[in-house]
Order: sequence, then structure tokens, then C-alpha cells
Amino acid sequence: MNFRTRNATLRDIFREHFPRAFAGKGEPKTPLAIGIGNELALALPEINFKHLTLALKDYCDGPTYLRNCVEGAARIGLDGQPRGEVSANDARYAADRCATIDHWNRAAASTAVITAHASVLQGVTDAAN
Repeated sequence: MNFRTRNATLRDIFREHFPRAFAGKGEPKTPLAIGIGNELALALPEINFKHLTLALKDYCDGPTYLRNCVEGAARIGLDGQPRGEVSANDARYAADRCATIDHWNRAAASTAVITAHASVLQGVTDAAN
């Protein structure tokens, strides 16, 4: 199983066991409590810890999650209850990470457009010859 499939499967398991903490794809995501990875590992001992932490990182490293990590926002535990707040440092990190992701997405889109144009030009050149 490749890592994307594994992460998606584990995220489904997280949602199944802890629906108040984990949102589905495209749904608003609430910042999770600091240390929630260890709680997940204790609650789901059958899951390889490395795989669990990679899936949790995947969940927390997307723009939908990061955009909700604003200073003072409530963090939640596995039960969906408040467990702390997003600090100013965490909010800055989230904003910086979002900016980096947006930059990569724009660069990838630009590259795709340039590649498409080059392909069209190559086709025109080939047809002319």
C-alpha cells in the first residue's frame, strides 16, 4: 500500500473512532491538542506508531487545517472538548506554512501551463515540418 492510500485509510480510522476530533476531507478542521499523537497511539495500539504519526502529520499539514490555526483558537482533544489554545508562535508557523504551500501550488500551476504551451508549440512545429 502506498503512503497516500495508507494515510487516507488511517485518517478514515481516526474519524471513525474520534468523529468529534477529526473532520472529513474538505470539511473545516479544528486545531488538535498538543500531544494528541501520543493519545492516538494509546487509543489505537494496533496501528504502527510511525504510520500513525505520518497520517496525523498529513492531516495537520494541509491548508484546510493550517488556516484554522489562528492565535487563541481552541485546540481539541480526541473527545472534541477544548484542550488549550493555539499560541502566537503556532499561528505564525501555520501562516508561514500556508504561504509556502500556496507558493508551491502556484509554481506547480505555472509549470503545468508552460509545459502545455511547449507541447502545443512542439505540435505546431512538427506539423510545419
